[in-house]
Amino acid sequence: MRHSPTLMNMHLPVPRVLRRIETTSLEHGVAYPWWMGVLCKSGQVVATGIAFLQRDAFDTWQFPAVLALLLLPIAYELATASWQPSWVRVLPNVAVFAVILTLPIASNIAIDAVVVVLALMVADFQARDGARVGVAVSLLAAASLPMLDSIGSTAALLLSLFAIALGLEAGVMVRWGARALFAERQARAEAYERATLAERDRIAREIHDLVAHSLSVTMLQVTAARRILNDLPDPTGDISEAVDALSDAEHIGRQAMSDIRQTVSGMSASGGRQPLPTADDLPALVEQFRAAGQQVEFETSGDLSGLSAPVSLGLYRVAQESLANVVKHAGGAPAEVELEVTPRQVRLTVRNPAAPSRMPADPFGTGLAGMKARVEQLGGHLSAGRGGNAWIVQAIVPRQAPSGGARPTVGRLEPAQ
Repeated sequence: MRHSPTLMNMHLPVPRVLRRIETTSLEHGVAYPWWMGVLCKSGQVVATGIAFLQRDAFDTWQFPAVLALLLLPIAYELATASWQPSWVRVLPNVAVFAVILTLPIASNIAIDAVVVVLALMVADFQARDGARVGVAVSLLAAASLPMLDSIGSTAALLLSLFAIALGLEAGVMVRWGARALFAERQARAEAYERATLAERDRIAREIHDLVAHSLSVTMLQVTAARRILNDLPDPTGDISEAVDALSDAEHIGRQAMSDIRQTVSGMSASGGRQPLPTADDLPALVEQFRAAGQQVEFETSGDLSGLSAPVSLGLYRVAQESLANVVKHAGGAPAEVELEVTPRQVRLTVRNPAAPSRMPADPFGTGLAGMKARVEQLGGHLSAGRGGNAWIVQAIVPRQAPSGGARPTVGRLEPAQ
C-alpha cells in the first residue's frame, strides 16, 4: 500500500528517529502514534524492574539481559525503519518470561509485576497487528500464568486474567483510534491535494483569458500591418518579404491561440466571460464586505499601476479569500487589510483580532491551500498564523510575475517589519 508524501508529512514535529514509527505504521494502514510504542515499552521496562525487585534479583546478570531482550527489537525497528512481523517480536517476550520464571519470587505478593509485562505485551500486539494476533498473544499469556510462583490461588489467577483482558481492551481501543486517525489524515491530505489542483486549474483558466486577450490584440495589429503593406507599391520586393513574414507570424499566432484554447477547453466553464478583478478593485471588495455588515479597515500605499495582471489578480483573490475566512472562522470580527507596494515587491496583510479558540488551526484547510498555491505560482510566499492575539495572513509577491515558468527565490523577498 502506497500513500502520498503529503499524508506522510502530516505529523506533529517530533525527532526523526521517533517519526519512523509512525511512517512505517502508515504503510500498514494505521496511524500508530510514536508515543504509544515508547509508552508501552517504557511500561514493560518499569514493570520488569519491579518484577526483579520482587524476586530480589535486581543486581543479577539476568536483569540487563532481560532489558536487552525488551529494547533490542524496538531499537532495530527505529534504526531500520522496518515493521517486524509479529512472530519475530514475540520471541524476545517469550525469552523474557522464561528468564523471569527461573527466579523465585518473594511470598505475600498481591500481584506479580510480570502480569503487567504480559498485559502491556498483549496491548502492543493488538494495537499494532490487529485482533487475530492480539487474541493469540492473549491466549498465550493466559496459558503461561499457571507457571508463575505468584499464582497460588484462584483469586490471584482471576486478577491476572483480568489484567491481561484489560491489556487486550486497551490494544483494541488504540487500534481503532489509529485506524480512524489514519483515515482522517488520508482524507485531509486528499482534500489538500484536490484544493491545490483546483486552484491551479482556476489560475490556468485566468492566465488563458489574459494571454488570449493579449494575443488577440497582437494578431489584429499584425493583420492590419500586413494589409497596409500589401497595398503599398513594391518595386524592390522588400515589402513582399515583409508581408510574407507577417503572414507567417499571423499563422503561428493563430495556431498558438488555438492550442491555448484546446489545452484549457476541459477546464473552462460554459457561459459568458467577465473582466477579471485586479488590485484596483480591492476598495470595491472591501465595500462589499462592509455592506454585508463586516467591519473592515483598508489601507494602501504605493503605486498599483505597475503591477502585472497575474500579480494584481492574485492579490485580489488572496484578500477575497482571507476576508471570507474572517467571516467564517472569526465570527465576523473586525478586520484590517493593508496593501503596501514597494519598488521590488507587494505585501498584502489581512489581520483580524479573533480569539485564539476561533482561529483556524488547520494549516491544510482548502482555502489556505488554494491561496498558498496561487501565491507560490506568482513567485511569492504566503504565511498564515497567530501573531499575538490576532490571526494574520500575509502574502509577499514580486511586482512582476515570473516569466517563462521561472520562479524567483522566495528568500530574496523582504519580510514583514
